[in-house]
Amino acid sequence: TPDPSATVAPTAAAYPLTLIDDEGTTVVLPAQPRKIVSLTPATTELVFALGAGDRLVAGTDFDDFPPEAVALPDVATFTSVDVEQIATLGADLVLAGGNSFNPPAAIEQLRRLGIPVLVLYAPDVEGVLADIELVGRAIGEEAGTRAMTDAMRAAFAGVERAVEGRPRPRVFYELDATQEIFGPADDSFIAEMIVLAGGEAITTGS
Repeated sequence: TPDPSATVAPTAAAYPLTLIDDEGTTVVLPAQPRKIVSLTPATTELVFALGAGDRLVAGTDFDDFPPEAVALPDVATFTSVDVEQIATLGADLVLAGGNSFNPPAAIEQLRRLGIPVLVLYAPDVEGVLADIELVGRAIGEEAGTRAMTDAMRAAFAGVERAVEGRPRPRVFYELDATQEIFGPADDSFIAEMIVLAGGEAITTGS
């Protein structure tokens, strides 16, 4: 797999920058963010991969990659967000998870404090790639982000070619075994990736 961080080149984005997040909220960034807070492990890893990890001032208690992320202050758990600590850190951009991954009340509280919050939720693979590009625009690393998503699209295409015409095994992807066993939804990006990899996804609708 290509290493996207090796091709990162900052782009001169025009600020103030107006973006629309995945919940349809207009987010205005007055200047390039210098103190970024990530409320999901995925966005933490993404910001580091784009070469902007030195601008992350806080993350979540689930962050474990890259190793540098572990040392960041934890301002989010699976159920809560420390709004006061985020404000104290002087965050000028918060990257949050949608579909109630982070509590909507906390997101609203941050916005009332004047902190820009970009909410990300991708229901499918193309949405994931679009969100990567959205984060790249927000933090001023658009060129590197495009290189990353182009490499990912090429890799997906390569896998599809490799499995074309082969038998498609049925695959169950277990999401949580702590309370009960359940799999991905029919139209989720997880089910779509199983199909792209040559399988037949066993989903909640199967």
